[in-house]
Amino acid sequence: MDWNIKKNKEIIEKYPQIKKTINYLLNKQLSDGSYPTLNPDPVNSIYFLGIAKELGIEPSDNTIRWVKSLQTGKRGFGETTGENSWDYTTYWGSKMHNYLGIRPQFLNEISEYIYSHQNDDGGFSDVVKGDSSINATINWCSTLIELGLEIKNKDKLEKYIKNVLKSNVYLSLDQLYHITEILKEINCLDDVKKVISRRVKDNIKGIPNFMLDVQSKFYYFYIMKTLGGERNL
Repeated sequence: MDWNIKKNKEIIEKYPQIKKTINYLLNKQLSDGSYPTLNPDPVNSIYFLGIAKELGIEPSDNTIRWVKSLQTGKRGFGETTGENSWDYTTYWGSKMHNYLGIRPQFLNEISEYIYSHQNDDGGFSDVVKGDSSINATINWCSTLIELGLEIKNKDKLEKYIKNVLKSNVYLSLDQLYHITEILKEINCLDDVKKVISRRVKDNIKGIPNFMLDVQSKFYYFYIMKTLGGERNL
């Protein structure tokens, strides 16, 4: 993603209220380096780190220490320090490491651990030798992308994801966003652009107050931009 840091700094200087908002957000940081809602939350920390990266703001030493502390040895990252790793928490941890430009320890071992969750049908499970699920497939593949690691068995993975897309399984905008990213990464997005576009448009019809939902609008516009489709609402 192009962070346009120089451009955003110019915007900040032009609009003092934006700078006040940023300072307010930065001052919400907890002593352990994370950012909260009511409790320390890695998802909100991801959003804050993304904002900071886009605006060229250097992370604090506490933040770097906290993100590093999430690693659970050779099996990924936990939700908080000392907790077990799961597919979704490992994705969160990998994204924060990527934002901070930190290379995790035991990267080769983590990659092999992730690969051990891929099944013969191309999908991934949340536990080794479990059933494939689209959530686990999204989380593990997105982790590989964040860490700059190879996605293996691409033909089988492509078939698995496309079968899910063409099924009656409900997919949220969040899931469709990650599916788009994964298919783009393995160079097989073109022949399902129409399917994804239809899924996205059907999805937003069921979102109350869609125009007020910032996250949903981000996913919508990003997916449609990637697909090269109509972005007007």
